[in-house]
Amino acid sequence: DKYNNNDDDDNNNDDEKFTTLSLLGFVLPLLLVYISNQWSRSSLYYLVDFSSTATATSTATATATDALSNINNDAAFYAMNLDIGFDQAQYGTLASIAFTALFAITSLFAGSLADRYNRKYLTLFATFAWSIATFVTSI
Repeated sequence: DKYNNNDDDDNNNDDEKFTTLSLLGFVLPLLLVYISNQWSRSSLYYLVDFSSTATATSTATATATDALSNINNDAAFYAMNLDIGFDQAQYGTLASIAFTALFAITSLFAGSLADRYNRKYLTLFATFAWSIATFVTSI
């Protein structure tokens, strides 16, 4: 009897496959949200240009004729520091201290909410709120 117990082994394999598929269905969306989060965080580093060429182009076109105004608009389109007009110190503050402080305060608040409420609903709400915020920035 104990050597001919093939039916139980098949059921265990089905349970393992179901568990693996369920786990994959749960982990894969979280992985995609994590990747999106990392891209969003690091996009700030790729949207600035403090090279002397970008600054010189911006300065030269600001004093040049109207024929060169498109170059200034193009440079400002690709480098937000040229469009906003902040320097390296202001960028450093934004990318380090401001981000870290906001992240720390928000994490304390989120941790407090996670202790009190259902984390599944908090995750759904946060994803929905982030999606709405992303949509609003495109308007």
